[in-house]
Amino acid sequence: MDNPQGVVHLAFRESVEDFMECQRDRNGTIHQAFSYGKNVKKMCPHKKILPYTYPSLHEGKVWYIGFYAEDPATGRMRRKRYKVERIKGAKAKRRYAQRMICQLMDMLDHGWNPWLPEDLSVTPPNFEEVCERYLEYVEARLKKEAAEREKARKAAAAKNAKSANKPASPAELTGLTVAYQAETTSDIFMEKQAAVGLSFKPAEFDKVINAYDELKLGRCDAVVSDALVYANYKDDPAFESTWTGDADEYFGVAIRKGNSQLLDKVNAAIDEMIADGTMKALYEKVFGADLSSTVQ
Repeated sequence: MDNPQGVVHLAFRESVEDFMECQRDRNGTIHQAFSYGKNVKKMCPHKKILPYTYPSLHEGKVWYIGFYAEDPATGRMRRKRYKVERIKGAKAKRRYAQRMICQLMDMLDHGWNPWLPEDLSVTPPNFEEVCERYLEYVEARLKKEAAEREKARKAAAAKNAKSANKPASPAELTGLTVAYQAETTSDIFMEKQAAVGLSFKPAEFDKVINAYDELKLGRCDAVVSDALVYANYKDDPAFESTWTGDADEYFGVAIRKGNSQLLDKVNAAIDEMIADGTMKALYEKVFGADLSSTVQ
């Protein structure tokens, strides 16, 4: 946008409000800088890139223009506010704030600091230096995240290796932390196991993927799920099936009671599909595993 001072500000924003600010002053000098929006303050503090944030208007009970600037006395970011309460009317407040924000942005870009005496000169940040500091920060953050992931992977591997006895039956889940999806066949199955005396630590999740993630991270000892669900994870080297059994629950084809003619045709079609391998091929295509033996 063009402001009254003749400074042109161009910006593009992404999901985390990263943007590159480009401006040309009256002498034709181009100034550029990387900055971050307020939503990523915790993820990437401004002082690691620039010693200030760009001002913005806050509307509410009290209208004010706010931004952060580094206090040289403490080396920490402090918030600066300029109230616009004396301006009457919302539209007038916004027009006044727009002009004031443009002026503040220009002053900040040219080295002004609200916590320093006005007669103290400050050298504006160098664009190349800002970019270099930003790249250093990103590289450091990526290395840190990679190290944390590797640490979690090693911890999970160590825990899995330490557990020499893999549960080969529900009875061997005694004392273990068992993850499963709540309100599903697995939940009902584990409730039945608890009813007959099995003592385990339940870890219920709204989604089965969270249960498998818990096992991969080493925060539980086993996952109980439908065989059809496990087919999606069987190729992952982090998982191994150690037991398969009946859950006393079946999927079926609903037929009106007394319609024996249709029932006989459906059963004959199922038998034929099992005999000629069609059922096996469909299971492998859809679920990635042959579960045709479970069809009754």
